[in-house]
Amino acid sequence: MRLGPIMALVAACIIGSGTFLVAQDSVARFPPSTLVCFRITLGFLFVIVWFLMLIRPPRLAPRRDWPRLIGLTLFFLVNQFFFIYGMRTAPVVNAALLFACTPILVLIAGVCWLKESLTLTKMAGVLLALAGVLVILGLDSFRFGSGQSGGTLQIAVAVLAWAGYMVVAKSLLVHHKPLVVLCWVFMLASISLSPLTIGCGIQLNWSAPGWGGWIGLAYLGLLTSGISFLLWYWALERMEASRVAVFTNLQPPMTAIMAWAVRGEVLTSQVIIGGVLVLIGVSLAQYRSLPR
Repeated sequence: MRLGPIMALVAACIIGSGTFLVAQDSVARFPPSTLVCFRITLGFLFVIVWFLMLIRPPRLAPRRDWPRLIGLTLFFLVNQFFFIYGMRTAPVVNAALLFACTPILVLIAGVCWLKESLTLTKMAGVLLALAGVLVILGLDSFRFGSGQSGGTLQIAVAVLAWAGYMVVAKSLLVHHKPLVVLCWVFMLASISLSPLTIGCGIQLNWSAPGWGGWIGLAYLGLLTSGISFLLWYWALERMEASRVAVFTNLQPPMTAIMAWAVRGEVLTSQVIIGGVLVLIGVSLAQYRSLPR
């Protein structure tokens, strides 16, 4: 096990654990399209600064990689829009449970398209981490009532897009540095959204979100879309996509701890037991065994 990528993923999960809480508050302060466009624009500004400082000489992507870059950007945009729109009505529990399925989707896609190894320890780790999430959140808490089904389905689409995003990104990271790929994606996304971003900026009442709204936007744009995405890319360059994806399941217990620390929510024995199962599952998925 490489300690560097694992520490990067843990840091990304700590940032990601706050994303559900911040997004839930931010969608109540901003129109959804405005929130997505501003978040992507902030992420692009963050990434392009680092790109211009660290990549010498800056250059465009080779022509052979453009189809995959366009596909990666589409997955990115679908994930961003459907996540924000879904969080308007989907219960946080539903969103967390659906995102917990990401490692299974990436495991299947990684074996089929990236020719990653399928081992018993990896399968057991992914399933144990998922079981830990189910213990934390509880299947009986999954709600699909009136007014919530649309948001939950939108979150499901966001999860599928995120799984596809990770698989395509892994194929590009074989030939390019993480910062380069991330910058290309943000550039394409920002350019494609520029007319909508300008329109949202013109229509927005800039005082309406308040300080809390702008701080939330900064968190989503700079921390989640900027630093966290870069950490994921850096780890993804050095590890199999399926081993990276299983770290997604660290977010529910971390979110519960953050909600306890910030909002004073109760940290139950259910969360502690489930968190231990997730940690064991994530650790197990990192060890190599004989291919099945």
